[in-house]
Amino acid sequence: MDIKKGRGEKSMDYKVKGVRPRGRPKKTWSEVVKKDCHTQQVNKEDAMNCSKWSKLTKDHSVAW
Repeated sequence: MDIKKGRGEKSMDYKVKGVRPRGRPKKTWSEVVKKDCHTQQVNKEDAMNCSKWSKLTKDHSVAW
C-alpha cells in the first residue's frame, strides 16, 4: 500500500545536496522546537490535546 506524504512531511524528510560550510552547523527548526518543548516539559501527547496545549502555551513567551 503506497501512502502519499503531505508537503509538511516531505519537507521534514528532505535532504539538501552539497557540502556544509566550516564551523558549527546552524540550529534547525526541529532542534529548537525539541529544546523548547524539553524546557517547558511538553510532549507530543500534550500537543495533540488542544485544550491542554493552549493552556501550556498561552503564558509562555519564546525563550531565545
